[in-house]
Amino acid sequence: MKALGFRISGHDESPIAPVWLGDARIATKMSEIMMQKHNIFVIGFSYPVVPKDQARIRVQLSAAHT
Repeated sequence: MKALGFRISGHDESPIAPVWLGDARIATKMSEIMMQKHNIFVIGFSYPVVPKDQARIRVQLSAAHT
C-alpha cells in the first residue's frame, strides 16, 4: 500500500495498520467500498475520534492477506 502512495502509520510489530486518508467522507466511503465490493471489513475513523483532517481507516492485517 505504501508503494501505491498510501500513508500507513503504526508499528511493524502490530497487525493494526491505520491508513491515513485525511477527509472523513473519503474514509467512510472507502470503508463502505471495501466491505461491499471486496468483503473486507475496515473501520473508518474521523473527528471527534481523531483530530480534524486526520481521518483514516483501520486495517488489521494477517498472514492470510495477500
